[in-house]
Formats: sequence, structure tokens, C-alpha cells
Amino acid sequence: MLFSSTVSLNSSTFTYSFLKEDFEEEKNILLDYYEHMFEEPRVKGSFVNQLDCVNFTDYNPPITHIKGYRISAIHYIFCPRQYVSEIHVDQLACVPNQEVLDRLGFDDVPVGQPQVLSLQLPLSVNDTAVTSFYTKDSSPIKRDITLYNKVSYNYDRSIIPGTERAYYYLHRRSRIEKIDEFTFTKPAIINVSLPHQVYNPGEARDLLSIRFLKDPWEWIPEDQEKNIP
Repeated sequence: MLFSSTVSLNSSTFTYSFLKEDFEEEKNILLDYYEHMFEEPRVKGSFVNQLDCVNFTDYNPPITHIKGYRISAIHYIFCPRQYVSEIHVDQLACVPNQEVLDRLGFDDVPVGQPQVLSLQLPLSVNDTAVTSFYTKDSSPIKRDITLYNKVSYNYDRSIIPGTERAYYYLHRRSRIEKIDEFTFTKPAIINVSLPHQVYNPGEARDLLSIRFLKDPWEWIPEDQEKNIP
């Protein structure tokens, strides 16, 4: 089994689950390919940075699947020391249209349907950083995600016509309530459609966040609630 028997179920909505596998082989392949793009986010303290996505004209990741699931988007997330992120929802990592699916030869994925699970692979371990989950703000604020180019490492990416660049929604603390939290020390799957926030009182922490064209719900224990907002 991929998952741990220790999971969080503090609400009727799935929040996160630790995974037993370390995904070291996949992580090392991704690091070899993308690590040269990490320096600028580390210097600027940029939180969410999109490295690759099927909606990019130059989409060509070094691996296309993890445990049988097609990768749709890869993010580098950097939390500086003494950092508190905004409460946010990763609303859209990648929602391909039919043109994108036809171009890539994908005939087994839903069109225009955003997925909600993210595989999170730690690149550094910080046992003081806490990820918290919240209820939803009824009128969140839209914010774009920084896109990095594999060649120039800047924000310019060619987005396929008819598709959107990645964005997320900010949720105001005064309008929501905390429902769960965990300390991220090993690979985990989390529900990024729920408002969440990272509080990092210690040293800098970074990770890879990987989204899929179909959510890997089977990685989560059968007795875990799987309903989503």
C-alpha cells in the first residue's frame, strides 16, 4: 500500500494523508531537471512557483507518470524562515481543454475538470512548520501564480490558447475557521481545494507539489472520507 495507516479525519472533508513510499527515484529525476530553476524563488522568497504544466507550449517533463497517474503540473514551493503564508486555495493548477489532450495523446482524462489532490514531496525537512486547513470564505480574492520558464527561469510562459494560467484564491482569516493541521516531514497527499496556510517559525523549507490529470484517490485509505467541497 502507498499510504500510512495514520491519517487525519477531524472533519467530514479529506485534508491530508501521509504516504509510506518515499518517491525518491521520482524526486531525484525531477530535481535533476528543475533544480536550476529554484535559485530565484529562494532569493526572492517567492512562495508558489509553477515549473511545468500541460497547458504550456513547451510542456516536456522528465517523467510523465507517477505510480500510473499522469502529471498535469509541477510546482516548487518555497517557505522562507519565519514565514506565514496567506490562507489560500490552489484553485487551478491545470485544466486542459480538448486541444491540449489531443496534442498530448491523452484520451482517458476529464476535460475542463480541475483536480483537487496534490502529491507533496519534501526537499528539506522542517519539523516546526505547520500546515493548517480552514473552512471557505464565501468571496475569496483571486491571485496569479508565478510561472517559471525552463530556459530563462523567468515568469514568461506560452499558454496554449483556450486554457488558463495557474491561479489561486486568498481566503480572509476573519471569515473562516481552522478545521485541521499537520507537520509536513515526509511525502503526503493533501486536498489543495481546501483553504490552507503554512506557518514556518523555523528555517527555510521547500518542496515539490505535483498535480495529476486524475486525482489518485486510491492512495488514500478506504476508511478515509473522500468527499470534497
